[in-house]
Amino acid sequence: MTVLFYLRQLPFSITVKPIMIRGKKEKITEQKVTTPFLKQALVNSLCGMSLVLAGFFCVTRLPYAAMLYSVDHDLYFFQVSAREVFELGLPVFLMLMIPCYLTLPGNIQPKSRLVWRALFRIGKKAPGPGERTALRAWLLKFIFLPVMLEYLLQNTEWLVHNLHNLFFSGYSFANIYWLPLNLMTLADVGLYTAGYALEHPRLKNEIRSVDATFLGWAVCLACYPPFNYLTSGAMGWSFTNYPAFHHPWVQALAGSLMIMLMTVYVLSALALNLKASNLTHRGIVVTGPFRWVRHPAYAAKLLTWYIGSVPVLLLRWNTGAAPFMATIGSMAGWSVLYYLRAVTEERHLSADPVYQEYRRKVTTRFIPGVF
Repeated sequence: MTVLFYLRQLPFSITVKPIMIRGKKEKITEQKVTTPFLKQALVNSLCGMSLVLAGFFCVTRLPYAAMLYSVDHDLYFFQVSAREVFELGLPVFLMLMIPCYLTLPGNIQPKSRLVWRALFRIGKKAPGPGERTALRAWLLKFIFLPVMLEYLLQNTEWLVHNLHNLFFSGYSFANIYWLPLNLMTLADVGLYTAGYALEHPRLKNEIRSVDATFLGWAVCLACYPPFNYLTSGAMGWSFTNYPAFHHPWVQALAGSLMIMLMTVYVLSALALNLKASNLTHRGIVVTGPFRWVRHPAYAAKLLTWYIGSVPVLLLRWNTGAAPFMATIGSMAGWSVLYYLRAVTEERHLSADPVYQEYRRKVTTRFIPGVF
């Protein structure tokens, strides 16, 4: 707070000139500004940097995170852990926050500042709507950004190893199958990582609202570490990324179908672009696969899982009725979980009239014209 106090006393004086916004010239009267732009940008930057540092300190000291982020990823030429990437990338990210805040329109208060304002008012005044959105948005970043960065490293490691296998172990169907799968997964994770890290009016991906319901957060977090381990323990897990079939043509057919479905999955992420993030409203996307169904990524993921579970189903069918029904129950449980994610997302977005119109035009959630 001492730094913020002295920043308020700085005698900065700048001239604000007309700027271009969305192709139109918005006239701002030239005037001497005694407190605003530069000082505000510095204060905003300090607010954002302090939150990032606080989040890094807290996340890296959680027992689960300490274990997960210390795992070394073998990239052949060197090994690196997520924690090392965080430590190397943190100064760069902090420096990039300065131009980000400097280019904010003067009439916008960044969420980082709203978070600190809400925290300093604890016990004095309840947070307003904007402050509540800011608190939820930064909580989302704290939870999901480290997970996405770890996923990014995992998928990079798998891609490096699969490229090595492809070029040095022969062009088998398995080696050819893994390459597009890894590339698409890496693209998806990369977009979501950028979506959580970047938010700016010029990118048109501002977080307008965050789901405030317990059910929405619960069904979403149940699908991500560390909570998905509890979910898998409760419901079971039968899916494999490369299901093994006895007949080569069945193997080729199943693998091809899974690649096609994963293509739909990654096209959904590409349509979201830098708006990609969970539990948020950042503008309604109606392009790409969203033209035909409201939840193409969930549909593609579930259908991929169903195909990947077939060998396990066949094996447990021969084992007995109880294991077979347990596998069916596991698949049904994950399906219900993603159905609830779709329902809670729609409930959250339905406050926007644009989404209401979109729902009237696109009437099916998962399969065009069916469901």
